[in-house]
Amino acid sequence: QMKYRIHSKIRSGAMDESFIGTVEGATGFQKTYAIKLIRNKFKDDQAIQKLFLAEAEINGSLQHRNLVNAFDITKIDDRIGVVMELVQGPDLEEILNLCRERNRRLPANIAVFICSEVARGLHYAHSATNPKNNSPLNLIHNEICPGNILISELGDVKITGFGVAPSQAKSTDTRGTQVVDKINYISPEQRYGVAITHASDLYSLGVVLWECLAGRKRYEDFEISIHGENEELEPELPRLRDIVPEIDAELEEIIAQATRFSPGDRIKSCRAFANILDAYLRKVDPLFTPEKVQIFLSQIASARLSALRADIEKALNAAPNEQAVVKAVTFAPEENDGGKSSQLYQKGKDLTGQFFTANSQSEARLQSLAISSNKNEAIFSANTPTNNNQSPPTSQFPSRIPLKTNINEKKRESGSSYRLIVFIVFCIGLLCALFIYKKKFFR
Repeated sequence: QMKYRIHSKIRSGAMDESFIGTVEGATGFQKTYAIKLIRNKFKDDQAIQKLFLAEAEINGSLQHRNLVNAFDITKIDDRIGVVMELVQGPDLEEILNLCRERNRRLPANIAVFICSEVARGLHYAHSATNPKNNSPLNLIHNEICPGNILISELGDVKITGFGVAPSQAKSTDTRGTQVVDKINYISPEQRYGVAITHASDLYSLGVVLWECLAGRKRYEDFEISIHGENEELEPELPRLRDIVPEIDAELEEIIAQATRFSPGDRIKSCRAFANILDAYLRKVDPLFTPEKVQIFLSQIASARLSALRADIEKALNAAPNEQAVVKAVTFAPEENDGGKSSQLYQKGKDLTGQFFTANSQSEARLQSLAISSNKNEAIFSANTPTNNNQSPPTSQFPSRIPLKTNINEKKRESGSSYRLIVFIVFCIGLLCALFIYKKKFFR
């Protein structure tokens, strides 16, 4: 069984939290993942564990470029965990918040591209079948929102937070009230407790695109029951061009078609929505590539990307003491426990500081470096001890090291040199003879 180690926290959810994780294989091979663990306070809750495992099983059956793929299920400190693809970049929620802080809006072409990619991922999930019997899974995400849309630093767009089929959990939500960040994106059928279909995810994605272009949330500073008893909140989206007059009327109409009140009046599927957005993008920006997303991220979220890269580098260079590292990040302080968790957290944090030594594995690999060859080369190992605080530069290790010089080759080299000398002497003698001959007969 693979041994996973967890490091710095990257995301927090209601029931789970995600960390940068690493696994090490033979010959020092390392791979980074995102490991999503059930929260400490839920680790003994059988109902939540069952739900968590059901979501993990479904995520494991989905493999698509626009979904965060799951690879394994593990257990760390009695907490169930799902080993998932690590997306090196922020979520859309972070990007929109950064835009608001800088009084900027997400460019329309980038917003359209992101939502088109999300729509393709949703269509794949909506059409997914059970690999065991090829029966439809009938998946509905039910929580499409900017926080569940991840954007990598290379411009890749991926959906996370894919849960279970509505019959298993979402229709029996026991949370009662939802904070505004979720209510902003729920469909009318979700709000009023009507049976939901794939059109509900389409509606939520339309609202996400509306928010990207409007530069603000649909609702602000409210809490509302999931069944919508609060009549202060209008079910219809505000007209986009009343907020941003320069928005293209065609794009506004596309969003309106995706967010009709009645599910039957909306665009027929997420694939159709993606095709419409792609056609629009080709018309307004025919040269668009994901590189534009990459450039925009480097401008708006450079600090976030740098921090994530530093966390990954730190994780890869961590010393292989699994239990200490796990304690450091697992026992985060929780409320109402008399400070016990805080003490464990601080103890783990202190342990972590002892093990995160810079370049420890890199130095060990350089020390055991072996360079092999077939003929006239040696297998070379660096046996000379080096300073523990400084890794030897790779330039000290030549790519080719001669083992010995063949005796016959030495003879051949000597013979070649002798023949060259004889040839030079002969040429000099010939020139002298020509000079004398010319001087004697042509005087």
